[in-house]
Amino acid sequence: FTIISVGAVIAWSSLDMYLIGIPLSPLTAVMGVIIIGICTEFMVLLIGRYEEEKRQGLLPRDAMVTALSKIGRAIVTTALTTLGGFGVLIASDFVLIRDFGIATVLGVFLILVITITVMPGLIVWFDEWRRKRLSK
Repeated sequence: FTIISVGAVIAWSSLDMYLIGIPLSPLTAVMGVIIIGICTEFMVLLIGRYEEEKRQGLLPRDAMVTALSKIGRAIVTTALTTLGGFGVLIASDFVLIRDFGIATVLGVFLILVITITVMPGLIVWFDEWRRKRLSK
């Protein structure tokens, strides 16, 4: 699931960068590595908590709701502090640094949106599909 979210965010961020006119540079190229790191962290936290809730006997949907209620605040807080840190770069007089700040803030925001909205449903859907398939 991490690969899906990383690929989606990198593709989406690259498209957004193109649409708003941010050129590819050595700094904006590094954004992909940053996205991989942050996205992996968020997904490990989410899936780890989800699996823990399932081990306690909850059904997949209930486990995800509980997992999000317990770990969601930490993910949002981490994303907001990261957004703030990279957001400072947007005020730079250097275009290269400013573009990097914009691109990274955009990428981190997309990671947050995908982690909180898209991935939970996808994880639950896949888990339920797998359970049905194995029970046949």
